[in-house]
Amino acid sequence: MQKDSLKLGQWSNEFFSKIDYDRSGKISVQEMINIFGSSKLRFDDDLFKHFSAIDTNGDGVIDKSEFKMYLIKALDMLIGQLVKIANDIIME
Repeated sequence: MQKDSLKLGQWSNEFFSKIDYDRSGKISVQEMINIFGSSKLRFDDDLFKHFSAIDTNGDGVIDKSEFKMYLIKALDMLIGQLVKIANDIIME
């Protein structure tokens, strides 16, 4: 389990670094727009809502700790959904 946690931490840091274009150690709304605007994902009000949810201290930027906690919560939710689907299949 600790090995998986280290992998998540490393992956989280690498992903954070890709978004943190100016290397400030913080992700701004503009950096989110730059990353997600250049992908196939569309930047809209939902991304602003996600940004606000990730920015738990409300300082207008996302630090590495906030980013990692958000990823952990998102993965927990995904795993929960997969377990529910698996249980539904088993119960059929």
